[in-house]
Amino acid sequence: MSILKAAVIFISVYVALTMAGVSINYLLNLHPQITVNIACTVLAALSIRNKINLNSMYPYELLFFSALGGVITVLSIFLLSFIYTNFSAPSLLEALTSFLVNAIAVYITIYFSVLRKS
Repeated sequence: MSILKAAVIFISVYVALTMAGVSINYLLNLHPQITVNIACTVLAALSIRNKINLNSMYPYELLFFSALGGVITVLSIFLLSFIYTNFSAPSLLEALTSFLVNAIAVYITIYFSVLRKS
């Protein structure tokens, strides 16, 4: 599978899981958004694990998915701030922190998936 198809799957799974998780938390009046965010990031990264050949993945592809995870996270936070009234748009520092944490989570998830398969 090409990297583009894997990226589309990653984005679709991440956005769907994030919206579902936040909606459920909103309906149940729970507030574990950070946990939901990291869980969605890891599950989205695991969803592409079987779709691409991780052993032949180039380092730039791994960095691409890491950056993609960070960017999609920041964009979904902005989207959530428009959908829900109790979400506020992140500041530059919050967006940068969210980008870095989620990019690292994606990198670690894919990296350990490669180690596990080999």
